[in-house]
Amino acid sequence: PVGASYALIGSASVLRVSARHSSRCNDCADCYAVCPEPQVIALPLKGKDGASPVISDRSCTNCGRCIDVCAPGVFTFTHRFDTRRD
Repeated sequence: PVGASYALIGSASVLRVSARHSSRCNDCADCYAVCPEPQVIALPLKGKDGASPVISDRSCTNCGRCIDVCAPGVFTFTHRFDTRRD
């Protein structure tokens, strides 16, 4: 029930986590290790198929653990409409 509540709230959230600086990624996988929903990171981080850097998956709880653990500073909080990528 809690996960479903987070998904509902998160789907309407304007504040989102973004892999804006994905070019800095050194593939250490620390973000995957701390994320409660690691499957949501891959597509925005690697930018396959022209994917947006913003993690817009409903499963993302916007906890910010990936931001805290990322040494190169790949992740940041931004608004859901910010699609800039370095």
